[in-house]
Amino acid sequence: MSRRSEEPYWQEPKLKGSLQLSTSLPGNNTHHASPISLVNKVRYIALMFLIITAVLIILFETGILPSGICSGNTQVEFLVQTTMIILTLGVIPVALRMVKHQSVQDGTEEPNGKKEKINAKHLIRVLLIAIPMLLNTICYYIYIKVSFAYLGVILLIAFLFVLPKKQVNGQGGSRQ
Repeated sequence: MSRRSEEPYWQEPKLKGSLQLSTSLPGNNTHHASPISLVNKVRYIALMFLIITAVLIILFETGILPSGICSGNTQVEFLVQTTMIILTLGVIPVALRMVKHQSVQDGTEEPNGKKEKINAKHLIRVLLIAIPMLLNTICYYIYIKVSFAYLGVILLIAFLFVLPKKQVNGQGGSRQ
């Protein structure tokens, strides 16, 4: 029987296609410069959530989307409010605490040899704050309850602390 790859059977096969994390363009085999660094990808995702939240606020405030459509159902409103309070107060310490773990601080090595202090946990940190912030915005306009707006503002403040800072080692002026 012929083997499909030249690698020993105990090593994991290399992923091909869209599953492989690559910073180069498809069909480009050179790894001289990455078009978008991993830090910037996380920043773009964070900016996307902020833009979506701002667009929702504009749509609700201008009357394009109806607001207050579920404000009469007090039992469901109480359950949603309690759930969002617990979710908001639960994700903020988790997202802020993830930076203390050594695996987040070590960073990952990119194919071009540039070391950046970023990996998938930074994306998880941003999503832990951004998704409840978006949900609180939607809940505020659905139920017209100020507590959802307060929770959204609290998450927006925490959002500033989970954004990754650009740190490039080996170059002058880098932040440590």
